[in-house]
Amino acid sequence: MAALAASTAAITLPATPAEAQVRRGKVVSVQTPYRGYVRGSRVERGPGYRSVDRGVRTRSGRGAYSSTDASWGPGYYNRDTTRQTRSGYGHSVSRDANWGDGRYQGGRTVTTNAGNSFGRSTVVTGNGDGTANYDYNRTRRDGSTVSHSGTVGPRP
Repeated sequence: MAALAASTAAITLPATPAEAQVRRGKVVSVQTPYRGYVRGSRVERGPGYRSVDRGVRTRSGRGAYSSTDASWGPGYYNRDTTRQTRSGYGHSVSRDANWGDGRYQGGRTVTTNAGNSFGRSTVVTGNGDGTANYDYNRTRRDGSTVSHSGTVGPRP
């Protein structure tokens, strides 16, 4: 009997805490004689990641949708988001950052449904003597670019 209880506990419990995760979902439907909509959401979380989806759709077929996926850990963070609006316009946003060993690299890029992209990126590298080199680039919505680079030192 004790062996059966032990084997059942091993099956129902995650092998390690890293495998533990939370999943949630919800759907709401509101209908009247003249109008109506359906709204839904889904959330999934675990160690080092999160995923969220939300959406709404009207009886006439219009709707909006949002999806976000994020992951993180020692020395990195990434997040991707997609949004679509009722009128069909939308965009995707990608953010990322990496750091460690005296170096940081991060950025953000937005891509519209029309295919236009704009964003920014930053790289900072420590030189080991109290100074750091940096490089910053930005692309605007109109396609023009701005860049800055240089070296910063310790405060006097």
